Amino acid sequence: MDGTLLGLLEASLVPNSPFFVESQQKLQHAKDVNLPEFICALSDQIVNPLASPGARHLAGILIKNSFERDGKTDEEQKAKFWSQVTHETLTYIKNNMINIMKNPNELQSIVLTACSVISRIAEVELSRKTWPDFFSIMLEMASSPKHCECRSSLTCLSYLIEDLASIYENHGTMLLDTTQIENLLPAVVKGMYAEDILARKSAVKCLGYMLCFIHSNISNESQRVVIIDAICSNCAASAEPELQTAAFDVLVQFANEHYDFVGKILPTIAPLLWQAIDSGIESVAIPALEFWNTICEIEIEMDGRGEKSCEYMKQAVSLLLPKVLYTMTLHEHEHHTVDSWTLPMAAGVCLSLCAQVVRDEIVAPILQFVMANFASPEWNKREAAVLAYGYLLEGPNKKTLELLVKDSFSRLCDVLSDPSIAVQDTAAWTIGRIANFHAPAVLPLLGSPNHEHSNFSKILRALFQPARVAVNVCYFLSEMTEVGHQLDHTYQGDPNYHVDSSFSIVCNALVERSTRPDAFERNLNTFIYSCICSYVSNVSEKCLNDLQKMMVHFSQNLSNIIGLAFTDPDFDPYSGASSINVDIKKTLARVKIVNKSIDASDAADLICGVVQVLTTRLGLDVLPFVPRIWVTLDYYIAYLTCSVDSGGLCAGNQGQEPMWDNCSEDALLALSALINVSGDLLIPFAERLVQIAKGCLIFGAPSIVKISIELVSDLSRLLNNLLIPHTPEMLNKLFELLRDPASDKSLKPLIVLTFGDIAMAINGSFVSHLTPAMQLLLQAASTRHEMGPVDNEEWIYYVNQLRESALQAFTGIAYGLKEGNCLEHFQPFVQTILEFVQQVADTKDGFFSSSTLLLAITLVGDLVAAFGPTLSKHLTESPLLANLENRVSRLENGPESSQCREKLLWLRKVTFN
Repeated sequence: MDGTLLGLLEASLVPNSPFFVESQQKLQHAKDVNLPEFICALSDQIVNPLASPGARHLAGILIKNSFERDGKTDEEQKAKFWSQVTHETLTYIKNNMINIMKNPNELQSIVLTACSVISRIAEVELSRKTWPDFFSIMLEMASSPKHCECRSSLTCLSYLIEDLASIYENHGTMLLDTTQIENLLPAVVKGMYAEDILARKSAVKCLGYMLCFIHSNISNESQRVVIIDAICSNCAASAEPELQTAAFDVLVQFANEHYDFVGKILPTIAPLLWQAIDSGIESVAIPALEFWNTICEIEIEMDGRGEKSCEYMKQAVSLLLPKVLYTMTLHEHEHHTVDSWTLPMAAGVCLSLCAQVVRDEIVAPILQFVMANFASPEWNKREAAVLAYGYLLEGPNKKTLELLVKDSFSRLCDVLSDPSIAVQDTAAWTIGRIANFHAPAVLPLLGSPNHEHSNFSKILRALFQPARVAVNVCYFLSEMTEVGHQLDHTYQGDPNYHVDSSFSIVCNALVERSTRPDAFERNLNTFIYSCICSYVSNVSEKCLNDLQKMMVHFSQNLSNIIGLAFTDPDFDPYSGASSINVDIKKTLARVKIVNKSIDASDAADLICGVVQVLTTRLGLDVLPFVPRIWVTLDYYIAYLTCSVDSGGLCAGNQGQEPMWDNCSEDALLALSALINVSGDLLIPFAERLVQIAKGCLIFGAPSIVKISIELVSDLSRLLNNLLIPHTPEMLNKLFELLRDPASDKSLKPLIVLTFGDIAMAINGSFVSHLTPAMQLLLQAASTRHEMGPVDNEEWIYYVNQLRESALQAFTGIAYGLKEGNCLEHFQPFVQTILEFVQQVADTKDGFFSSSTLLLAITLVGDLVAAFGPTLSKHLTESPLLANLENRVSRLENGPESSQCREKLLWLRKVTFN
């Protein structure tokens, strides 16, 4: 391999090259050894005409990545960077890049690389105020008669303003001052009239990014007119399509940033929007539709907040609607890929949003279109009619649509057999929308799946149409199943009549559909098995026999898919608990490995998901199936991870560490469900269960780790003191994850909760882990809402989750240590825990959670029960009880407030008795 910098760059362009990894390592080493020399040498390669364009571009990326943005590095790292990179180094690089930007003979791709490097350096230096003449240089180039200078400067400014706008919107940090904005805006507007198309396009984009900075300019009528005229000049039909696209994108951004001023500019821009939509040119018409979509979304959001909107859509809908409906008929081909995004699709989305804003007023014109095209001989018009009807279902008053939905449902079910696959697909999607928004209206119209001509039978027949149709049928069935048992309709005195009566027929049809060759197209099998799970979750006890038959089917199916056959005549997987009391080696010896390659792991994972839901749904009724399920799941996990060497299971992998990151999430979830219902049946396999949980926890991929944490809790409840030998290793990993600020935040409440489960399992043996566990628990409990974005619901939910997990963990540890006669070790932490309870009671209303308060009251009562009179006396002299009573008295009426009051009475009883 060529060891020069250019050679390393070239080698890094070929991922399958034998020198790829080595070259990247050497580049990183060069950066670490001498950063200034490294980035200067990279800039030399960018200007090197003998280097390949790929190597020159990579050099630019490496320079950019050397200048980390604010927020990506801590203060110590930034200080180290600036101690190495001197003014002279920066000047050298900037001169190299600006020379490229001014070179009319340079490749455009390399000019863009230079622009991106300069924009990154400018971004970093703006925050430090160390490049005061940057804008002067760029604006001078922008006004140059040389096209190359004008183009490259506007491109560079576009890159920079895009990044600055992102920083401002995401972090509220403003790196531009008013003077810079006022100097920049006229140059950008002027650039929107440049002769050079690329320069104009960059200027248009730059203005779009600037919109969040120029509120005062937009508020000024004369300036607003100048800005809008510049945008419109690029929206005009005479402009290049790529300019039109960019300009309409700017109008979309204008609507987002300056909604209140849209009314002022509508007379100017509306004719251009209509013209663009009518043109049928996707690159132009789609962003024109997106403008109206944005207006709709803003007005929907304002309505949701109870705010008065400007009602632009009600003003525009009479002109917009005919264009949208016509555009929906323009599909020329029936077949589109999953990722396709066409103009008629965009028009459909626009119609959907209009229906949500305009509501009842839009019903009549849409129905007129539907009736005119529903029976059209042209498939695209029939599809547009059904699609328009489907989009109408959300927005208008449900009572307004109820009679319409009832009258049309049977005809829609007939359309499922339309000769056009596109019409079938759209009809299936539409009945799914009906299930979502109007299920009560159509549930009585389904009829019985046993009757050939019922609507239900028509829908089930559509399940066997191509995958794109079947996916939507699955959605309909899932929706109806989820809501069916909640509805007021009762048949034969049975509120579960619809789900129960169709359970066997529908599930058999779904299973049969999953065997068809196209079952993995468009994720159909995922929808099929999700639908089966919906039925399993919502069916009543009357279908217990069918549920057990399903468990037999799916456990056998899983065995078959992964190549497992039970051959020992003495091993009857359905004979009950007695057959499971063997060790793992003997159990695996009772099976025959039919093949050693699992080609259908996706199918196996989907079936594991159904097995999980069936296991949970059956509860104790799953016990006869535990042997086979356990053996099958264990084999599947062993196969994926090579964690058991038995019967050729890991042939060719002897001596290798198990590959726990290859484990199946669905198999682990099914195993978790099995542990939770099997009682003591799995205890003989304690070592193997712990091996799986521990291996996945310590070595698994992030998504596997999350499930493994829950699996550790499950095993704690199952194994109790059998867990003791494995506790140190597992707890050390949990401690590590909890300490690591970079670990997934969602793991932390789960980890905290697991401490309590482990303590209750191992009792007094938890003492040796108590100090580090309590340090981390108290640290987690001290997390306050004010430490994060207080207006962020996700953050508020996270803090409440963390608190609730800590409260439950404290209870678990107290009970575990009491059971092990080691409660005195917990006593030093009690006062701090009570202070935490006080913090929960003092939580501000905007962050308060009554479920957290309930757990806090419960914890205090549990501590009193554990420590007895000593703590009771302390509480009677403390204001804590009075504060808890005061907080409970302020709760609004509801289930949790009633529980809090009951729990508070219990707390007073255990404290004062």
